[in-house]
Amino acid sequence: NDTVDRYDTDQSVLYAVQYLRTRGYKPLTPQKYLNVLNFHYSVMFGCQSYLTVNQIERECEKLLTEGGYSPTATHIIELRCDGNHNHSLRVVETSPYKQFTVRAVRPKGYIFPMTCHELTIQSSAWVTMRELMRNFSRTYDCDIPICVDSENNVWSVDGVAPFVVFGRDIYVNPAINTVESMMVYEAIKELKRYNIIATDTPLGELLKADELFYVDHRGITSVYSVSTHTFSDNIANLISNILNNGI
Repeated sequence: NDTVDRYDTDQSVLYAVQYLRTRGYKPLTPQKYLNVLNFHYSVMFGCQSYLTVNQIERECEKLLTEGGYSPTATHIIELRCDGNHNHSLRVVETSPYKQFTVRAVRPKGYIFPMTCHELTIQSSAWVTMRELMRNFSRTYDCDIPICVDSENNVWSVDGVAPFVVFGRDIYVNPAINTVESMMVYEAIKELKRYNIIATDTPLGELLKADELFYVDHRGITSVYSVSTHTFSDNIANLISNILNNGI
């Protein structure tokens, strides 16, 4: 007899998530968004979602028009797709700005020892852990988690891959897996005087860096400090200018 307890997880409570940035009721770069969603979905469930670009565009437009949202504003739509291929969309944020901006808030980071790199997969667990670690950071008078692995390398800042600036070198985490991070990576290439280095950043080196920033659906966030070390925000603003000229 099988004496091991087995639990069949309800696939409807597990989901992959993707945030869509819109312009004029249409998601920007919908194919890229779908490709990233399918990457996360396949890691979680072993197959791709049934969603198509036309379906996403059609449903985003319907959601925004029926909800009475302004066609000139930028809307952030959260797309969830569960293990049973059911999906849902909801507006989570609206901005009057069309530009991909550097956010006014400059958070302080709290260092978390955490080796579970799987939490970079945009899933229901990622959403929950990201908020949980933010709340934990606030108990230490900080704002966001800075996750370091067993080798003391920084692999995640507020749940996404970090960009770290040392003079003319920009360390880019090899685990880039979001549309926005890939956009920033391409923008850095246009800064000819800077070198892109795909590598992890040791925590000790991070505390000597000139700048630390990350990017998600809300825009570029330039971190103000980690521990007692403070950062500038020069490169983040340069990259924002490049992105906005191309959008």
